[in-house]
Amino acid sequence: MKKYLISLAKDSERRTLFFSQPNTADFYLFDAINTMQLEEAALSSRFDFEAFQAHYGRAVTKGEIGCTLSHLAVYQLIAEDQTINASDYVLVCEDDALFAANFQQNLTAL
Repeated sequence: MKKYLISLAKDSERRTLFFSQPNTADFYLFDAINTMQLEEAALSSRFDFEAFQAHYGRAVTKGEIGCTLSHLAVYQLIAEDQTINASDYVLVCEDDALFAANFQQNLTAL
């Protein structure tokens, strides 16, 4: 099973904490898309502000846009990965994921 970790490059402490957990050495690191310094005009070509507003009834935050674009980019990597079969599972985590003591045992059971 392929495993991906989404994490902003600046968040080294979060990465360290994540990778200090058992059974995390095999995660592929994906540098999250940081949208905080971008203007709305630059983001509008990649994110539909109006659709978000209509669905959620509020304005989207830049952090939510970055999170969404990062997950979509990882999903694109998965879709293009010829080593992942249609019946395979793939695990995608963010860097604040803290696993229960029996996480690996339950994951293996799946």
